[in-house]
Amino acid sequence: YAETGPFLTLSGIRELWETGELTDLVLSAVCDGTSDESPIKVHSVLVAACSPTLKAMLCNGMRESAQRTIVLQDIAPIALGQLVRFMYTDSLNIGPDSASALFVASDMLGMTSAK
Repeated sequence: YAETGPFLTLSGIRELWETGELTDLVLSAVCDGTSDESPIKVHSVLVAACSPTLKAMLCNGMRESAQRTIVLQDIAPIALGQLVRFMYTDSLNIGPDSASALFVASDMLGMTSAK
């Protein structure tokens, strides 16, 4: 069967993310004084579509829209990484060690589909 329509588009966007091509925004997380050692390059249009919180930061003239870097406070770096992967793949691995951090992060980002 041929890949068409939305599936092909999402597959192409995921490939761009995996190769780092055309990314225009960097996300990083800080929780309990621990910062993400490897900020995540993303496509602003995709994260804005998936997260009302990120959309507000990018579209309402906040400094993040000009700086193209968003540092998310009180979100575990591992949870941010998993949620970004979810945005691009629609797949979420929830383990006992990450469940509460994922719940907090998805709530803060307004990502009800990840809860």
